[in-house]
Amino acid sequence: MGASASKSVHLRDSVIVVPNDTSPGSSRAASLMFSSVEGDDFGTPQLTEEVLRAGLNSIAEMLIATSDVDFFYRTHNLDTDVENLVRAAESVASGAKEFDEQWLNNHTGAFIEASVLKGLYRQSIQQNRLVFDSGSLKVYAAAWPFAFVQKVIRYGSEQRRPYDIDDAVAYLNEMMEGAAVSYETIVGWAEEYKLPQPNRAAFEEVMGKYSEELKAE
Repeated sequence: MGASASKSVHLRDSVIVVPNDTSPGSSRAASLMFSSVEGDDFGTPQLTEEVLRAGLNSIAEMLIATSDVDFFYRTHNLDTDVENLVRAAESVASGAKEFDEQWLNNHTGAFIEASVLKGLYRQSIQQNRLVFDSGSLKVYAAAWPFAFVQKVIRYGSEQRRPYDIDDAVAYLNEMMEGAAVSYETIVGWAEEYKLPQPNRAAFEEVMGKYSEELKAE
């Protein structure tokens, strides 16, 4: 299906953070933030299906790998603008066999406390790690501490996935650039984001692999 410029999504104060199971690079995981940037920072830009499709094509390899992307908005108030975005995403998916109709959903966001969202939004913008920039749409990596601690938590749970440790190490490399991080520090991050306490053994395993990779460089 070709993108239609006549169908647009209006976003106000618009940031959508998308944690999924892939990352911009060799890792299969990413936390991504979609931000509408046309006009004023907090204006009412139009995000057309054409622009959305361009963004999706840019990260198609990641989306194909996971097939399911959870998003969370800046607040828990998913207004008409965000509902329109989801409908546009469904329309885009209808023209791409790799994407399920529900590839974009807010399952993750529903479990993040409202008080956390605003700070996480600002941290991610300040981090300024762009994955995609079309001029009308920017895709940011979400704050590394949030992405990292979420991976460690899942790696220490029964829901762990084989690539979680590699993803956690990739985030750590982005964030620390060879420096170490303590267990107490990531416990603090978990508390900041109101997430469960990470498993110490899982954290130590991640740090062990991180150290091995640093030595191999």
